[in-house]
Parts: sequence; structure tokens; C-alpha cells
Amino acid sequence: MNYVKVEFVRWVDAEWPGQIEVQLREADGTTTAIIEKVPVLLSDELSAIEPEIPSQIDVPCDVLERDQDAADCTSVLVRLHFHIQDQRGRSVFRVPAGDVNGPREFPPVRWSSFSCYRPAAGVSDTGSSWLA
Repeated sequence: MNYVKVEFVRWVDAEWPGQIEVQLREADGTTTAIIEKVPVLLSDELSAIEPEIPSQIDVPCDVLERDQDAADCTSVLVRLHFHIQDQRGRSVFRVPAGDVNGPREFPPVRWSSFSCYRPAAGVSDTGSSWLA
């Protein structure tokens, strides 16, 4: 999955689930406003706290094509995930290549770091009794 950088500029509605406005920079130098629900644009960790304004947010996207103009400027055509659209209903944008991060590599899960369930002292294991 790829990510495009947007700038979080203001809270539109602070009531749950909340809405925020972000600005997406397009390859031609213009910016477009996107207003979307907080859970769509922010990860669970960030939605639990109030991010500073302004701050950068990475929005998941698909890279449709890459292009280079006569001035050697590379741009990328992206489609935003989760039906995220600007105020004109667009979800596909041409953005500067530097605003797109490639697929993220997540570190492998270390299963030894997870704790296993153990019944409390004096409590019998009733795990299979619900199968009956």
C-alpha cells in the first residue's frame, strides 16, 4: 500500500466521530480541501489524541501511474482509499512524487512478546464447555 501526504489544517466538527479538513497538494501547485471523518483519516492511535494543527497525515492510496514532465518534475497519479473525496467528488489526483511514500514495511510480529491467556488461580478451564 502507498500513502500520500496531506496536511491536517482544522477541526470541522469535534463531536464523535469528528470531522477534519486536510489539504492535498497537487502537482500543478494547487491544493484541494478534503473534509472527512476522523476514523477514516487518522489511525486509532492518532484519533485517541488530538494531533497538532497543522500536522502531516499519510492517507492510503493506490499509485495509478508515474509521469515526468519536460522540466524533469516527476508526478504520480493516485487514487485515495476508503472512498475519500474532495469537495468536488474527486478521488484521483496528480501529486508530486515526493508526496507519495512507497509500500510500508512492517516489522515481523514477535509472538513471544504477546502474553497468553491463563485462568486466574482457582478458576477451572471452561474453554471447551461452550462447545457442547
